[in-house]
Amino acid sequence: MGKKKKKTPAYRQKFEKENPVVSARLTRQEAGELDRLKKATGKTNAEIMRLGMRLLQDPHDDWMVGYDEAEDEFKVSFRCARCGRSTAVLTAEQKRMVAEFAQLLGWTHEVCPAEDDEDE
Repeated sequence: MGKKKKKTPAYRQKFEKENPVVSARLTRQEAGELDRLKKATGKTNAEIMRLGMRLLQDPHDDWMVGYDEAEDEFKVSFRCARCGRSTAVLTAEQKRMVAEFAQLLGWTHEVCPAEDDEDE
């Protein structure tokens, strides 16, 4: 009688579907270079492949992601009083006006150094 094939559990099927095995044939020389690289860096084959893929991607994509993250973090904007659309504070005049407005409203540092001076 033939052996029954053991059924692969659903969690394993899902894992293998989401993480397929990728293999490649290398020359003996390339395999040696890969081994030396792994020993020198402590990285796995998968980590080396991921790094290589990042190097081959369009650097503009990474630049744009960084730009967008920086813009989200640091861009100062407000709603236009006339149309309601967002407008950025860009010019020296706009920055001066925002600074004056902040002072008129009494805005301070989140943790103001002047508070430390008062405690002394």
